[in-house]
Amino acid sequence: MDRSRLIVLSPRAAGSEWVDREVGYGLEHKGPHQLLIVVAEGQLHWDEATRRFVPDRSAVALPVLTEPG
Repeated sequence: MDRSRLIVLSPRAAGSEWVDREVGYGLEHKGPHQLLIVVAEGQLHWDEATRRFVPDRSAVALPVLTEPG
């Protein structure tokens, strides 16, 4: 994750604890503006008010992406 900027999400990836950890690491060390999220399958819904992806409306939202802020 140190050199990668691309995150490919699918329902299977969203269910992986390791993918969640890797994305969390990338967010912590690079920040959200340095990562590019690609949804290969499923949907991802952003809520501007809470500045997070909404887990109930997103089939591929990793837990780390649903935390407010």
